[in-house]
Order: sequence, then structure tokens, then C-alpha cells
Amino acid sequence: MSSAQDNHAKQFVSRVWSAAPARLFWYVLSIVVVAVVATILSNFLVPPAPSPWHQLILIKNLLMPIVMFAVYARLVKLFEHRAAHELNIRTGIYTVLPGALIGNAVIACFVLVLWLAKAADISSGTGPAGLLTELLVPFVTALGEELLFRVILFRLIEEMTRTSIAIMVSAALFGLSHLANPGATAMTITALSIDMGVLLALAFVLTRNIWFAAGIHMSWNFTEGFIFGLRDSGVRDPYTLLNSTLSGSDLVTGGDFGPEGSIVLVVLSLIVSAALWTAIKRKKRWEPTRIRYRR
Repeated sequence: MSSAQDNHAKQFVSRVWSAAPARLFWYVLSIVVVAVVATILSNFLVPPAPSPWHQLILIKNLLMPIVMFAVYARLVKLFEHRAAHELNIRTGIYTVLPGALIGNAVIACFVLVLWLAKAADISSGTGPAGLLTELLVPFVTALGEELLFRVILFRLIEEMTRTSIAIMVSAALFGLSHLANPGATAMTITALSIDMGVLLALAFVLTRNIWFAAGIHMSWNFTEGFIFGLRDSGVRDPYTLLNSTLSGSDLVTGGDFGPEGSIVLVVLSLIVSAALWTAIKRKKRWEPTRIRYRR
């Protein structure tokens, strides 16, 4: 093989290696591997409850997103020859609080609407005991899911197809990932794809940084599960400040899946999504649709 042919072959391999579909595969695989290994190690090394040593699981919950971020940043440096600016906490830290306020407000408005409609009864929960410990649950969930569904899936699908398609695909995949949750139906998964999937994708588009979307996601889950005692995508949390009992049609309450399956929460989320979309258009961060596979 001549030198020119050899160079051509190397360039071809390099293009294939760095193409968006290949990067998508390696990024997703790396995150899944980190999650699986962390779970296996914690199950092997940490004694189950009620052992006092079970609290060591908190260390795993704290370290896992850090490791995921580090692995992703390293792969971005390897494949894209740049720093992973989308994880930059120096610029993103200022967006966490606004995001948290949005997540809190959406869930609080949902409860208020149902309470005014006499479809929600609120009573005392277990109190503040355990809340600090349980804070790590939405923290880990939000950072892991935002890294996978927005930073990786949305960003690379957008690179191939642009913003509109990327939002629809990433939101649908986000919803489908909860199919195994208690109370999941075609209706609730569709609602989740719209109320959280679309809103969080738009939050990422607005800032191009994980922390705004993560702030919304963390506060949403915490307020829903730990403050109001509602089901979080079918899962009920053991510690709650309040206990909210919803009554009425599953279309309104979300049924056993919880608020994410409710048409009320879909409407509230679409209002916030419309505001984010307006801000995105003003900042001209909406990419027109086109198909491509190389950067």
C-alpha cells in the first residue's frame, strides 16, 4: 500500500471512529458500565439494611456521578479533542438555583391546582427525619439521567439531525426508559416524555450546560417525592414532610404512576417549555433540521 493510500485509510478510520453514531455508542456504553460496576461493587461490599454499615451506600451515590462525569469528559477529549464544556460547573453553578426554583414551582402548582379542585388531600408525613440522607437520591438520579439523555443522547442526535428531532427522540427515549416503573402505561409514558422529556431538553438547549436541567430535575423529584409525598414515576419515597393523597381520574392524577402521568402536569410543563423555547429563539440557539453524521 502506498503512502497516499495509507493516509487515506487512516483518515477514513479516523472519520468513522469520531462520527456521531460511534461517539454515541461509546459514550452511552461507558455510562452504563460505570452504573453497573458501581451497583455490583456496592451490593458486594456494603451490607444490606438494617446494618449501620449500610449507610456506606451514600458514598457510592456521591461518587458515581463524579466518576461518570470524569469518564465522559475523558472520552470527549479523546474523540472530539476539546474540553467537556457542557459539564462546566463554573458557568453552570449560577443556573442550578433558577432551575431548582422552576422544578419546585411546577410540582407545587400541580398540587395547588388539584387541591383547589378538591382532588388532593394533604396531611403530615414522616417529618424531616431522613431527608438529608434521601437528598442524594434525586441528586444521583438527576445527574445520571441528564448526562445520558441530554448531554449525550440529545447533543449527539442534535449534531446529526438538529434541534427539533433531537428533542423529540431524546424525550421519547427518556419516557420509554421508565416503562418498567410501577403504574407505567402508554398514556403515562407519553405524558412523561412531554412534561419532563421536552422541558429538560429545552433547558439544556438554552444553556448548553447540564446544570440548569439538572437543577430542574433534582428539585422536581425532591419536591414531588420528599416534600409532598407523591409517587415519582411510580415510586413512593419512604421519607416525606407531607403526605398527599390524590383522587379522581387517572388522566388528572396520573394514577399509580404519579403526577408525571397527569394531563395537568403536562399542561403546566408546556407553559414552562414555551417560555424556555421563547428564550432559546431570542438567543438564536435553535438549530435548523438537517441530517449529517460527521462533525
